Amino acid sequence: LSTIPKPLLDRMEVIELSSYTDEEKLQIARRHLLPKQRKKHGLTAAQLRVSDEAIRAIVSGYTRESGVRVLERELAALCRKAAGRIAEGIQDGLELGNLDSKRDWGYAGDYVECMWLMLQQDTPEDFVIATGVQHTVRDFTERAFAHNGITLRWEGEGADERGIDADTGRVLVTVNDKWLRPTDVDDLLGDPTRARTRLHWDPQKTSYEELVRIMAEHDRELARRERSLMAVAG
Repeated sequence: LSTIPKPLLDRMEVIELSSYTDEEKLQIARRHLLPKQRKKHGLTAAQLRVSDEAIRAIVSGYTRESGVRVLERELAALCRKAAGRIAEGIQDGLELGNLDSKRDWGYAGDYVECMWLMLQQDTPEDFVIATGVQHTVRDFTERAFAHNGITLRWEGEGADERGIDADTGRVLVTVNDKWLRPTDVDDLLGDPTRARTRLHWDPQKTSYEELVRIMAEHDRELARRERSLMAVAG
């Protein structure tokens, strides 16, 4: 309010809203944010358990804003770490929903570049930030495992489909109906034509293949560090 001129402030009705308490954030995380992030990253409650004490530590140490956006981001990072542990033998497998869902995956760094280009324009316009290329969840999964030295072989159909390690015969990926969302849009694709032509932005500066590699290597490195710590502690 200090930035608002006093004559204008005098004409305004100011309504003060209190922020979430730490206890309210705990309940939101436990009941909504954590289940949402487990589902998003293909994890079950058995594969990733987070105690109330751990959530409180995240709330008090990393999320000082009044809302819960940062809290959800921290929980998402926790889930990604759990997914990378499978390749290091720390975790057994991965459950997914619709393997045929198509997504337009893009690199965050490229998207930020497009946002910056949008801000340099003299006249505001609407732009779609996307790659314009689709890939299925199945394809993404195959490539992620491939970057970890594992070749998946698919067997079965629908809810009975399984991703099997072609070398060992071990089942690594299964389909679970509880991760199928009735209201989910199976086919997502953006058209970046205007951003490409008006802003001279390259929507595929970082290719899909490179994006998968970056993500897989990052998560694998996190898993290696965790395994090293476990070995020292054990």
